[in-house]
Amino acid sequence: MRVAFIQNFFEELTGPLILCELLERQGHRVKFFLPERAWTRKLKAFSPEMVAMSVCTGEHPGMLETASWVKKFLDPAPLVVMGGPHPTFFPEVIEHPCVDAICRGEGENAFPAFAASINGKGPAVDVDGFWIKREGRVYKNPPAHLVEDLDQIPIPSRKNLFTDYPFIQKLPFRKMITGRGCPYNCSYCYNRALKDILKGKGRYLRRRSVTHVVDEAAYLKRTFGTKFIDFNDDIFTVDPDWILEFSDQYASRVKVPFCCNVRVDRLDEQGAKALARAGCRVVKFGLESGDEYFRRTVLNKSTTDDDIRRCAEILHAAGMKIQTYNMLGLPGETLQQAMKTVRLNQEIKPYYAWCSLAQPYPGTAMAEQFAQAPEQVKDQVEHCPASWFDTSIAPLEDRERLINLHKFFALLVRFPKLEPLVMKLVELPENGLFRAVYQAVYGLHMKAMVKASWPRVLSMYLKLRKQY
Repeated sequence: MRVAFIQNFFEELTGPLILCELLERQGHRVKFFLPERAWTRKLKAFSPEMVAMSVCTGEHPGMLETASWVKKFLDPAPLVVMGGPHPTFFPEVIEHPCVDAICRGEGENAFPAFAASINGKGPAVDVDGFWIKREGRVYKNPPAHLVEDLDQIPIPSRKNLFTDYPFIQKLPFRKMITGRGCPYNCSYCYNRALKDILKGKGRYLRRRSVTHVVDEAAYLKRTFGTKFIDFNDDIFTVDPDWILEFSDQYASRVKVPFCCNVRVDRLDEQGAKALARAGCRVVKFGLESGDEYFRRTVLNKSTTDDDIRRCAEILHAAGMKIQTYNMLGLPGETLQQAMKTVRLNQEIKPYYAWCSLAQPYPGTAMAEQFAQAPEQVKDQVEHCPASWFDTSIAPLEDRERLINLHKFFALLVRFPKLEPLVMKLVELPENGLFRAVYQAVYGLHMKAMVKASWPRVLSMYLKLRKQY
């Protein structure tokens, strides 16, 4: 069977890459299609029998338009399947006339079973992990059992994607994930809702073995000459013993600089030294808000200001750069409260202060905090922006000023003397120049982190600017 994976992002997405690997091992022919010049002509020439899309909330309107185009212009019309966060949390998307099936939750067990079930009449209707529409009726199956031993999931070769999109192969970094799940329930995150959906389907928190992770990193270095690895786990340091073992193996077998995410109350001096010894160049953690009360009550995050200061001191002492994660536009937040986030960042001196606009995605506790009535939460789904960096669906008192402050956030953290100027600029109407400033500062940060050349940075900007 010919399977086309369509994605909006010009970078490697772990989920589709793994599913591609699994389907190819079943004997299916799989290709990726990204929205660049003449991509629709190439898709027609491939003539897929199934089109698969991994969809995030916010980008779903555009992906549904693509699904409509697929059904209208491809002959014969392929089966259209959606997976990823949006159909997992909003399965009613299957009611769209151009969507034939959705995968809810993890797809490593479900998707190959779904593909294997397809015959002349279409897919079977009783595949765990899938909601399947046939003749107007939707068959709602429970989530598939989770893969408990993540080492059983194959390492994706990535060659399928890189062959057709060499730009992605030439990016100066590769992305990896070493585990699944998070033990915390922050109000802005999907984890609480996902735990409820997958309850009873296996162990939620899982981690690949150190050897399996290092095998993949070594493969990326050997095959693609990878110069930098971005470990995307929610909390890379959740298991101190795992980190110590990883440090030894990675330092001896890979020796490629990397970055990772930590939680400030889950990292001690021993762990920081182990990361540094392994070659960690940048450590990222969630500061989120400079108001400790907001952090505890609104975000349901128990980390204190002293936890943040202590973690920053440990990382500075170990010789690693810090990137903080921050949000503006929290429920009830004013411009002055947002400035507390700026000032705590200025105090701990991160290399880069990453900032997004808070998005109260329906299904999260934060959405419930914003909504005055249950129907408001549902209505928000269709208005979620595709980017965290342009606007927010949240009803905010200081909306325009907070959106403008976001564009200068990293610059103001690095150069505190700019505050009088920035405070004047945030009073102006939103405009493209402010966004350009934000993107330029972010680009300089990425250039330094992965040590990319100016031509490479410009090439990355032209391809990725809509994502950031």
